[in-house]
Formats: sequence, C-alpha cells, structure tokens
Amino acid sequence: MLVRNTHFAVLLNANARKVTDRVIGSLTEIIPPDYIYLSRTAEEGDQYARDILDRRFPMVFTGGGDGTVMHFINRMIAHREADPCRVMPDVGILRLGTGNALATMVSSGSYLVDIRSYAHNSHRDRQILALAESESRRFPFGGLGWDAELLNDYVRLKTWAAQGPMAPVVHNVVGYFLALASFTVPRRGKQLVSGTTPQVRIQNLGAPAHRLNHKGERIAEIPSGTTLFEGSANCTIFGTCPYYGWSPLAGSTCPFDTICTRLR
Repeated sequence: MLVRNTHFAVLLNANARKVTDRVIGSLTEIIPPDYIYLSRTAEEGDQYARDILDRRFPMVFTGGGDGTVMHFINRMIAHREADPCRVMPDVGILRLGTGNALATMVSSGSYLVDIRSYAHNSHRDRQILALAESESRRFPFGGLGWDAELLNDYVRLKTWAAQGPMAPVVHNVVGYFLALASFTVPRRGKQLVSGTTPQVRIQNLGAPAHRLNHKGERIAEIPSGTTLFEGSANCTIFGTCPYYGWSPLAGSTCPFDTICTRLR
C-alpha cells in the first residue's frame, strides 16, 4: 500500500548484490517512485545527494552497505559546506550490503519491515554516529596492513571483473576470499620474507581517553600525548563503531551515549 503522505527518500546502490528488481518493486509499493534514487556510479551518488538536500527531505534511508552509507554522508557534508543554507537530513540504514557494520550498529533488520514501520509511524529513535576523519573523508573504521590491503585488492578484483561473467560472483564475501588468495597473500608473503613489516606509532593527540574492559566499563585513563603503541604490526584496525564489515571490531561494548574509538 502506497503511503501518500510519506516524505522521506531512499537511496539504493544499484551495484549491491541484494538490491534487486524485487527489492525496488517492493519499495515502490510503499513510497512514491520519485522518492527512490538508484545510484549506479559515484557521480550519480553525488548528484543524488545534492538533489536530496535541495528537496529538503528530513529523512533518507540508504541501502547498499557501509560504503554506500559513507559515500552519501561524505557527499552531503561536502554539499552542505559549499552551501551552509542546506539542511542535513537524518540518515537511516537498510541492511542491503555485503559489509553491514553500520546497519548492525543501528539494529537494522529486514529492509521492508524497517521501511514499512517508518512509513506508518515516523518516530525517530536517533543514535549519534561518531566518525573518524582523514584527508577530508569521514569513515566509521579503517586500518593499515592486511585488512587495508585486502579491501584494496577486493576493489581491484571487482574492477577487473566488472564487465565479465565473474562480476556476480565477486560482489559478495566470496570476492574477498578470491582477492585474499589472488593478490593479498602472495604479496604479503614476499613482504614477510623480505622483512618489510609496517612500522606503526599510535598516539593520543586529543583529550584524555579511557581504556575499556569487555563490558564497556572504564578501567584506566590514557592522558593526552600518550603513545599507545610503537613497533611493527601486520594489521592495525581502528574504528568508532563496534563492528567491522560483518564482524565485531573488538570484544567490548561501548555505551551509545559515549563517543568511542576502538583500537586493535
């Protein structure tokens, strides 16, 4: 049933494996088709972000994965900085990607149940999303070493397979394992043999931080200027949400009323 008084947009990543014609069709039965944006390229995503701001939607649901969410947020922020009169909408997250860390964080379930629930009762249970920032880009988690190389190799594999018969195969978790076996492990093996392990220094350059236990309780203060780690590391992961793609980032919980950064 179409909800005529609905005023929220849905931005879908057309390249996401779970964004199918069936998904799009089911959404058009609930909200007007011109409120649905289907993005196939980064350029389209940028254009749609600007259009969504210009149309002053108070709420936007994104469907695709963590990358879809963050590309949309980054483009909205860029357009907002270019024109401060633009008003940022609230952002909802639909679980339609391969990596669904942010969807897990906000307890997103069935995309259809979530949309129907909001369309018929637009109560907003807001949750502040703290983000890291580097080189003018915001993101919920990042790293260097094995994990970062694997993600880059996965993008490389998808680009290579984009126009061929392998395209449907690599747009999921299988693609990560193929990238790992084809690119990451062979390259890393050579680096380990040659002894070129990355050297890492991690410092707290901000306000005093706190070390948490597995229950999310503060157990020690980390003063500003403290060096948390210095040495060689094959993998360094950090984030402001408790999940990394489809798995927990660290074995601890963080109170949602606290701005947390996790480091492993």
